[in-house]
Amino acid sequence: MGPALAADFREGIGRIRSAFPDYAGIVVSRVVEGDRMASQFVYHGTHQGEWLGVPPTGRRVRFVGTSMNRFANGVMVEADVVMDWLEVLKQLGGFPDDEPA
Repeated sequence: MGPALAADFREGIGRIRSAFPDYAGIVVSRVVEGDRMASQFVYHGTHQGEWLGVPPTGRRVRFVGTSMNRFANGVMVEADVVMDWLEVLKQLGGFPDDEPA
């Protein structure tokens, strides 16, 4: 991972861990083709710090996401991680569930 990419990754994980100290999970699937890798992951954590404007709730939540990465010379040079933050906010009570119009 290049220095800037590694720093961004550490910063993002640090923010998540400050709100969900027990944040942990698994990669449920991975596909590698040439210099690219796609991963699907599921993580869980207990909400113990402010997250996206929601004060700590003590609720255990589930995070689902996908990571798309590109490698050069064995080093990750691009990373794009997509998380379903709307679903996390719903689990925390910070966003209402969808209701029919």
